[in-house]
Amino acid sequence: MKKRLFLLASILILIFTVAQNANAQWVETGLTDSANVQALTVVGANTSSPMLFAGSFVFPGRQPGGVYLSTDSGTTWSHVGLIGVAVNSFAEIGANTSSPMLFAGASEDPPFIYGGGVYLTTNNGSSWNESDAGISDPHVFSLAVLGASASSPLIFAGTYYGGVFFSTNKGKTWTAVNNGLTAMANGSPVVPGVWGLAVSGADGSPQTLFAETSFGIYRTTNNGVSWEQTSTGLPDTANTRINALTVSDSNASPPTLMAGTTNHGVFLSTNNGISWSASNGGSTNIGTASISGFAVSGTNVFTGGGDSVFLSTNNGALWTVVNPGASFLVGPLTLCGPYLCAASHSAGAPVRRRLLSQMINPSGVEPTPESIDSRLDAYPNPFSQSTTISFTTSESGVATVAIVNILGVTVARIFSGELDAGTHTFTWDARGLPAGMYECIVHMNGKVERTAMVVN
Repeated sequence: MKKRLFLLASILILIFTVAQNANAQWVETGLTDSANVQALTVVGANTSSPMLFAGSFVFPGRQPGGVYLSTDSGTTWSHVGLIGVAVNSFAEIGANTSSPMLFAGASEDPPFIYGGGVYLTTNNGSSWNESDAGISDPHVFSLAVLGASASSPLIFAGTYYGGVFFSTNKGKTWTAVNNGLTAMANGSPVVPGVWGLAVSGADGSPQTLFAETSFGIYRTTNNGVSWEQTSTGLPDTANTRINALTVSDSNASPPTLMAGTTNHGVFLSTNNGISWSASNGGSTNIGTASISGFAVSGTNVFTGGGDSVFLSTNNGALWTVVNPGASFLVGPLTLCGPYLCAASHSAGAPVRRRLLSQMINPSGVEPTPESIDSRLDAYPNPFSQSTTISFTTSESGVATVAIVNILGVTVARIFSGELDAGTHTFTWDARGLPAGMYECIVHMNGKVERTAMVVN
């Protein structure tokens, strides 16, 4: 009898261990077509029904390209249009509202059925309309929005031959904005191909737009009126393509930027892109990787290169590998609910996902940061419009007060600067944000305090 009980217990432990290991690994999502996924984005990340969109390339005789949609973090997918269109990028306006606008940037090459350019859906992919009047280059590789919450946001499109275009009327018409966006090739000035666009600065505040090119990084601080190259510290900008750019620490002032290069890994800027330095520490091959994308979850940064996904929990000082499995050429990354979703440029397994908690904190034991002197508080809580945030510190120092949503994305920066010792209060106006859970995070002199808040 004891032997039978021992055997049964051993089997149960084995089953539990296998299940735990299986759950701790990357799994393929329900996107079963042999799609070469070029773009991933989540619309309504802070709502009760986030939507994960994937834009795919066209392979003759294999699959139709276009856009796929998942409403369950990638478990199941549906094809929602643009058949025959090679979709490279997405941008959203009103992503957390009931009627978001989703733009798709596409490229045109035979044997694609439809042309490239910019397409727009206002009904979550049920129908799409071409929205690129004035864009002279049908190869649109990147999109970005400045002032997304404004009544007239600026939408930018990066192209292969024509540089950057922008629209002030939500994509109805576009105008080229390439003053200063030039490089020398074979002794002649050219407008470089713009592979990606990224924005630093909180919505509603002065923002900087960055262009990722084959000739380094360019930026504009005046909404595209003029551009300047900001590639000091990057390797050989004439031959090093910049593939990806992200804001890795939005609580800093200025925010910390990370750039992904071809064959040289990750570079960091703490002065809004004026200069860069290598950020490839750790016992990985990230320093020789061709970086394909970034995803940021609070203070954790994920990036992909080759067949590896890398994670840094200390803003790029050190990286570890959280590999998605064999034969998986990592492409774009995004957060989707409790998961990190990784797209692949390999046919057959276009999107895989893994729980964030299994990578960021595999032990399951939450660290206890040193807190500030008194409990961070918000009153009223829950609230519908605004709340007062307060805390006390016995020493002066540099502090940041920020609000993040359930995915760790910063939705408001309340304060950043010097504070004296004493009690401090701040008001957060949450009007315009969807109901749900949020967290206030205070960083001061290396100490951290957090409190949960509910907007109803």
